Amino acid sequence: MVSKFWVYLLVASLCVLSARAQKVAVVLSGGGAKGVCHIGLLKALEENNIPIDYVAGTSMGAIVAGLYAAGYTPQQMEEIMKSEEFDRWAKGEISPEYYYYYKRDEENARWVSIRLRIKDDKLKPRLPSNIVAPYEMDYQFVQIFAEASAAARYNFDSLMVPFRCVASDIAANKPYVPVRGSLENAVRASMTFPFYFKPITIDGRLLFDGGMYNNFPVDIAIRDFKPDYVIGCKAAGDYAAPDPNDVLSQLENMLMTKIPYEIPAGQKGIIISPALLPVAVNDFSNTPAFIDSGYVATLRVIDSIKMYVTRRVSQEERAEKRDKFNRRKPPMFIDTIYVKGVNPSQADYIRSMLHHLPGQRMFQELKPEYFKLIADERVRHVFPRVHYNPKTGLYNLTLEAELNDPIEMGFGGLITSGPNTEGYLEAKYHWLGQNASSLSFNTFFGRFHTSGTLVGRIDFPDEFPWFTEAAIQLNRYNYFPVGYIFLDDILSSNLTRFDRSLSLAAGWPITNHGVFKVTGTLGEWGARYFHTNAIKKDDTQDKSTLDYFSARFILDFSSLNYRQYPTAGSRFKTVLAFTTGNENHLPGSTSVQTKPFEDKHAFMDLKLTYDNYFAKIGRANLGAFTELYISTRPFLNNYTASMLLLPQIELFPAMNTLVAEKFRSNSYVAGGLKSVLPLGAKIHWRSEVYFYQHFRKLFQDKDQKAFYGPWFSHNNLAFTTAVVAHSVLGPISLNLNYIQGESSPWFITFNLGYVIFNKGGLDF
Repeated sequence: MVSKFWVYLLVASLCVLSARAQKVAVVLSGGGAKGVCHIGLLKALEENNIPIDYVAGTSMGAIVAGLYAAGYTPQQMEEIMKSEEFDRWAKGEISPEYYYYYKRDEENARWVSIRLRIKDDKLKPRLPSNIVAPYEMDYQFVQIFAEASAAARYNFDSLMVPFRCVASDIAANKPYVPVRGSLENAVRASMTFPFYFKPITIDGRLLFDGGMYNNFPVDIAIRDFKPDYVIGCKAAGDYAAPDPNDVLSQLENMLMTKIPYEIPAGQKGIIISPALLPVAVNDFSNTPAFIDSGYVATLRVIDSIKMYVTRRVSQEERAEKRDKFNRRKPPMFIDTIYVKGVNPSQADYIRSMLHHLPGQRMFQELKPEYFKLIADERVRHVFPRVHYNPKTGLYNLTLEAELNDPIEMGFGGLITSGPNTEGYLEAKYHWLGQNASSLSFNTFFGRFHTSGTLVGRIDFPDEFPWFTEAAIQLNRYNYFPVGYIFLDDILSSNLTRFDRSLSLAAGWPITNHGVFKVTGTLGEWGARYFHTNAIKKDDTQDKSTLDYFSARFILDFSSLNYRQYPTAGSRFKTVLAFTTGNENHLPGSTSVQTKPFEDKHAFMDLKLTYDNYFAKIGRANLGAFTELYISTRPFLNNYTASMLLLPQIELFPAMNTLVAEKFRSNSYVAGGLKSVLPLGAKIHWRSEVYFYQHFRKLFQDKDQKAFYGPWFSHNNLAFTTAVVAHSVLGPISLNLNYIQGESSPWFITFNLGYVIFNKGGLDF
């Protein structure tokens, strides 16, 4: 009996030791986009029934380890990493469906802008703290991880498997390893590459990427979990020599500590090093190949792992464990929204933007309103934190808001091969209370366009948000003949058009991509011109003016991706206007008339524009443009004034600086096709061809009066082809243009910047 007792005791002891020895920790390194290879490792381990009892990681390794600890399968993780949405998170791009067109400025020629704050009675600029906007990523991290945090009661040892990650506390000059709290915040801190992503705070600590101190936290896993076998995956190594043209490579060498990727002496384990191509930290274009590399590299050593790890976890057992944890996740219904970092009135404004109904909305349902808040130019940054309240079964949402500096200065313009080089300056002042207000001024200056605009706007974040706006604008346009580059004589400007106006407007958002706007404008339209190109120095110009009041109704939907030379998206715009005015005309020396003239007019305009990049054939994007314009604009005293009052279609940028008589009409229909072929990430070659049909073309009789030609008797063609590079200063383009009917129909232009100008009160 005694001998049997000792035998049973020995067997039981061996079983206990064997079970303890089979605890396995998986440690995942940082490595940026290359770190997705860790998913392949986890996939191979699960397929071979290798236990995964603990996970630890840094940076990208923390994301993968966090997803696994949160109950995601390797297949689900792979789907997330391969998605276009994840690629946008990494690059700081917001999904087009969440663009908020209602909050956008009017199109302008700004290249860059800087924010200024008043400190110590001085204006001081604030340098950006990050390259990539983290808004989409911050929101999605909450969506992905917060329910797992709640299920674990904010204890990382109570996740599906215990989890550790490493962040860097730069104030204390040491690594930081959270063991409790929000999983989403811990992961976010661990992957915050310095200057690339904005850092966050946890427990009052400002945290950056854990790779600054520990890019392979095998020591943390051994210390906290005491596993008997470690499976490590190395997706990073010592960084290559810094590239003088690559800021990120320089930061990697300066800030990331070089460490040995190895299992410490006395600890059983293995390091797996997948074969990975060198890529940028945020280049996820090779995700499928990298995941496969991690999978293949693990299978190559799976027999060695099985020799040391004899314990197995079946697919059914693992699925049951995962399902049990996932069933504990409370759905993320939001109860109360708190706003920190701003005063009470500003907090009310931010809460109003979300239109929150307590206890009735899922976190995901807040996303459209959340990104409307992000789009507000008065808000510099918003960081979301959620916390589960087990008593109510609901989550509280805290938004840590940071307002933008109130003063903004913008610079830009157009540098061109023609005579239309322009400078552009703007200044804005923003303030935020229960409503959002702004006052802005911009000016264009150059030989072609001189303009000044003062705009005041107030946004009301009601249940149905709206804004009101008042603007004063002065415009002057000097038109030069096509093809002229150097102009020595002011008479080379055949005509000058000007517009002075005061307008009041109100607007309402229509979905995320649209706005409905009602505008009333009181103004003076005018033109100075000769009736011939054979001009003498002592000749005087005719002067025609129209003092007017115009009521305008605008419905505008846009998802175009660039202000000029777009390559994707669409735009639909409808304008209906009613105008009354008094015409005055003073004849010049080239006029057949000698007496001043006055008249009263009333007219209506309707314009419908549709621009759509609708298809992709091979690598090329195809687009189509159509525009219908119907008007009752009257004849003014003479043909030239009548022609200048007519709208001119803007088919491509070069037409914005010309008076193209063959493309001016009281009523017309136009259409065309566009092809955009990418030549690089931000470079493309585009070709556009258009057909323009007059309803009735305007002509001049022998007395310089205007008259209509026959119905649908005249049409014209226009064509452009250009190589365009979208730079940080705006588009750089080399254009070959054709405008039928011009004295020089073919001409070449080179532009740096935007061919965009302030529009007058009668321009659409």
